[in-house]
Amino acid sequence: MKKINVLYLLLFVIITSCDSDDGDNVITDSIIGQWQLNSIVFGLGPDEEPLDECEHLQIYEFKQNNTLNLFFDPSTFCDTNTITLNYALDGNILTTENDLGGETYSVTNNIQILNSTTLKFIAVSNNIDGDLPPSNRVTFTYTRLE
Repeated sequence: MKKINVLYLLLFVIITSCDSDDGDNVITDSIIGQWQLNSIVFGLGPDEEPLDECEHLQIYEFKQNNTLNLFFDPSTFCDTNTITLNYALDGNILTTENDLGGETYSVTNNIQILNSTTLKFIAVSNNIDGDLPPSNRVTFTYTRLE
C-alpha cells in the first residue's frame, strides 16, 4: 500500500511539474516596456526587408495605463517624432487606436511571439480596410530594450 501511495505521489509531481512547450508562439511575458524595431516582412514573403538607419530608431513604449508611445521617423532625415496611441491586449490580440483628426484609426494585430526579448506581431486588419488579405499583411519584429 505504501508503494502505491509513493507511486501516486511521484506521478502527481511529474504531471504538475511538466511545462507545456508550444514553441515560440506562447505569450509568456508582459508587453510593458520599450521595444526597438528589428525587422519587417511584407505579405507572404519569408524575407525580411532591410531596415534603413531611420527605421532602426523606431521604438514602441507600452505603458501600464494602456497607452503606447511610438517614436518614429516620418522622413528620411532621422528626425524622430512621437505619437501616443491607445492599445488593448486580449490574449494574443493586440489592438492599437489612434485619433486622426477626429476619426479613430484602429489596427488589429496577432501576436506571434511575446517573451522577455522578442515581440513579433502581424497586422491583420484595420477599421478602414477590414481584414487584410495575407499578401497585404505586415509582420513586425521588435527587440526589448533594457
